[in-house]
Amino acid sequence: MAACGSDPDAQPTVASVDFEPRLVVIADGDEITAEPGPRDGADELDGDGADWSVPDGSVVTVKVEGSQPVRVVGSRTTGAAEPSPLLDTGTLQPGDETVVALTEPGDVALSLDDGETLLTIRVVPRS
Repeated sequence: MAACGSDPDAQPTVASVDFEPRLVVIADGDEITAEPGPRDGADELDGDGADWSVPDGSVVTVKVEGSQPVRVVGSRTTGAAEPSPLLDTGTLQPGDETVVALTEPGDVALSLDDGETLLTIRVVPRS
């Protein structure tokens, strides 16, 4: 092969994705709480742990720490007359976790099985 020739087996490069979460959401029994993840950028908004802020494009891990299966549902609440579905983890078993990317600014209300809002994540535009 010549040094200046093209490689017929060349593949396009894949963008690097960082799955290290900014926020870790914990479902335990009938509660949802959150804590900052290993990646900087999650801010607690109200001091009681029920409202958090992350920049758009952030990765959030949802994990189950209780002894019962749970389903976490997220609804978009910003700018809608009625909350619109945004995410549904399906049933997660104890010890399971899943990763969610929040890409659009707005508030996301998290609940268990589409019930009462237990935690809100405000997704803000990157500055």
